Formats: sequence, C-alpha cells, structure tokens
Amino acid sequence: YAHVRTDIYTVHDYEQDSEVFATTYAGVDPEHPQNTRVCFPDSEVPYQGQPYVVDEYGGTWWVATSREEGTDRAEGWGYGNRPHDIEEVYQRIENLTRVLTSHPYISGYTYTQLTDIEQEQNGIYTYDRQAKFDTQRLHQTFAKSAAIEQG
Repeated sequence: YAHVRTDIYTVHDYEQDSEVFATTYAGVDPEHPQNTRVCFPDSEVPYQGQPYVVDEYGGTWWVATSREEGTDRAEGWGYGNRPHDIEEVYQRIENLTRVLTSHPYISGYTYTQLTDIEQEQNGIYTYDRQAKFDTQRLHQTFAKSAAIEQG
C-alpha cells in the first residue's frame, strides 16, 4: 500500500525486533519531516508533519498447539520467526508497543491482527474467536499512557 495525501500519515510495519523497530521510528518528528520513515518514498506523498500513526504493527506468529519452531511455515504463518514460547510472544508485543507509546510524536497505533484468518496465525484470537493470550496482560500493554498524551 502507498500513502496518499490526507490529514494523518499512516504506515504499516511488521518488524518483530523491537530494537530495529525503534531505530526505524526514531526520526519521526513533525519539525523535521525529512527524517521520518516513509514506506515507499518513490510512489507516495511525503510526510509533512501531520499526526503520524503506525496503523498496522505486530502480527506476531503464535499457535500454542504447534510443534514447529523457527521459520517453517507449513501450517500457516505470521510475521518473523515463530516465538519459542508464549512469554516470547508477550515480550515482543510489549516491547514493540513500548516503542510506539514512548515516542513523543507517534499519535496512534493498531495492533494487527485481532483474529487468525485462514493461514495467518498472528491474531490475538483464534479463527473461531477464542482468546490465545491473557487478554488482561495485553490490555495492560495496550492501555498504557502514551508519551504524546503527556505533552
């Protein structure tokens, strides 16, 4: 997808390494739009200081019953390597979200995705809408105040 001229600026990013993720967004600054991440600089409008939203991130691959690890995608897929255990899933989600909420110029975010769909096994809920995770723990992560809210 490519961004078009609107009153907000949105990007998708499924990077799973929070350090790489943080480096990618370190330059977001409405006063210095030239330093801000643009997904497709040759085909989309430039960032011009409007509110910056990471409207798709995460997509962490997790199926508790799977015996596969690493990069084997025979039984579905998600972004990055499949985590080894559920604690690694929580750490990825918490660390990625912290990058966004601690940034003073990131105005919003959307974790993707809500449910598994067909072969994509990267939802918070299964295909049949059963919780895959401790939703209270995820709520604590997603509900923390963001730096932009604190001025």
